[in-house]
Parts: sequence; structure tokens; C-alpha cells
Amino acid sequence: MKQRNKELLNTIKDKFNLSISFIKAKQNVKLPPIIKMDYEIFTIKIQFIDFVLISPKHQESESIKRINMIQEKYNLPLLYLSENIILPLQQQFLKSHISFISEQMVYLYPLLLLKKNRGEIIEKRKSIPITIQPLILYILYNDKYHEYFDIETFQSELNYSTPSLYRHIKDLEDLSLINVKKDGRTKLFQLNKKISFKDMIKLLRSPVKETIFIKDEDFQHINKNNRYCLAGKSALHQYNLAVSEQCYAVFYKDTKGTAWDKLNYSSRYYEEYDEIQKWYYDPKSIIEIMKDLHAYDQNNVDPISLYLSLRDSGDDIRVGDAIEMLFENIERIYGWQTI
Repeated sequence: MKQRNKELLNTIKDKFNLSISFIKAKQNVKLPPIIKMDYEIFTIKIQFIDFVLISPKHQESESIKRINMIQEKYNLPLLYLSENIILPLQQQFLKSHISFISEQMVYLYPLLLLKKNRGEIIEKRKSIPITIQPLILYILYNDKYHEYFDIETFQSELNYSTPSLYRHIKDLEDLSLINVKKDGRTKLFQLNKKISFKDMIKLLRSPVKETIFIKDEDFQHINKNNRYCLAGKSALHQYNLAVSEQCYAVFYKDTKGTAWDKLNYSSRYYEEYDEIQKWYYDPKSIIEIMKDLHAYDQNNVDPISLYLSLRDSGDDIRVGDAIEMLFENIERIYGWQTI
């Protein structure tokens, strides 16, 4: 590899604290001789994503047709590395979500976008979109019951429109969180267990959109349909944490009625007040899609979402210990050995 290309990789590694390592190809790929003459080809891991890294030996070698041929042969996301990439080729890469590194721009889909133009504009994705989270939670909770999932299974269990579901599946595929295979005309999906369970959980977001405090009697009156779950530190009682205040999770869309608007809110805790977490998704709906529901307290929010809502709340030693016990229990039940 050219020295300047090595320097570009090291700059990205150091500046953005990304783990980068060259790995041995897991398949013997046969390429036309002309491609081998024009490109250096490697397999590389950045963070948790495997890429096929290609670098042109000559500037005139740049050809989107040959680049697409390499990507198809390897069946891995592509990373194109060159000091200078012509603008039309950059535009095609961006449109096709093909990653590339050059002097002018760094685009590591879906991890990072850096443009060198009048300073630096940086966008680093640290988590998956929250709208997709119920889908990945459904897969995580029910993976042991399915060798593969299909669209019909998702549609029967989740409240997504068909276009949204296909879009979310495509996003998970682009993030390399799921693998896709075809059985005739049917597409089948399964978790990508080349990614560790811990790394996958790191990509998930806290479900909490907003936290408010209201009097307990007001909350019980307004929630006669019982569409809420015990959440926050109150849900850690099984991990030897006892707290006096009560915390509940509700779907934020259920708090948009006029009855909620008339309540007296507080932004801090007072005695006789409950902590109310407004969630981006319905906490009850996640509990209802867990196949092993009988083994879990149905009054609590689901364990992964509970962990996500609390993982940055470990200032108190007791709370930190309880959160650690919670994650160990989650990993024991739902985790896997990385392939």
C-alpha cells in the first residue's frame, strides 16, 4: 500500500478514535487479472464493520464498473482509498453508500462523514435511529426461537407499516446488524453475530424522550387503562436496589391529550410525586413481543430498554452495581459468542 494511503488511514484512526485492523479474507475470491493489476485489495475491520478495502494503483484506474464488480465478488461493504478521488466518482459513492477516504473527504458509511471544505463538518453516528429500536429489540428477544425471521413474522408482531418495515430492515442491513439471504422469492433475516452483543447494545439509544414529575394520585387517575410500566431505579428492585420514589414509563404519544395538559408538572422530584418517563416507543408493546414473558416481571419495562435508560446513571455505587448486574443478566440470557 502507498505510504500516503497508510498515513490517511492512521489519521482517521487517531483523530476519531476508531479501531482499525487488517484481517485475513474469509473467502477465496477470484477476480479478473485486469482488476488485480489495477487495484490493491485488502480486508479491513473498522470498529465492528468488515470492509473490502481497495486502492487504485494508478489514478486512471478509477472505474465504477470495476469497483462494483469487486464489491459483488466479496459481498462486503466497500471502502475506497485514494489521495484524490474525482468529484463524479465521489458523488456516485455517496449516492450508493460506498465508503471512501481521500484528502478532500472521508465517508465511512454509516460511521462517519468528514468534509474538508472551509473547515471541518463532522457527523459521527453513534447509535441506530430510535424508530428502528423496537424492531432490533424484537429480534434480540426472540432470536433463540427463530433460525431466520421473515417479513410476515415482523408484520404480525410489530406495529409498522409495510414501507416503514422494509426501510428499517434496509437500515439494519446497511449497518451490518443483520444478514439477509434469499429462499426463492422470500427474504430471510438473522442477527449478524460477527458483531459482539456488547457492541450491538452500544448502538442502541435510551428510550427516554422526556422526564417529568407529577403527583401520584394524578398519575393513577389519568392512567386508568394501565398502559404503563415500572421503570428507572424503581425497576431495579430485583437487583438489590430499594428506592422510595416511584418511576413509570409511558409512550409519549399517550401523553398528548388535554387531560395531561391540565396536570401540574414539576421538573424535579418532590415527596408524593412520581417520576414519569415519556418514551419514544410504547414500553408495554416491547413487553408483549417477548416470547419468554412468563420468566419476566410484566409490570417492569423490558430489561434491555431499562439498561439503556440507566447506563449513564451509575454515579451512586449501589445504582452502578445494580445496573452492572442487570446487564450481566441480559447478556447471559440474550447474548451470544461472537462468530
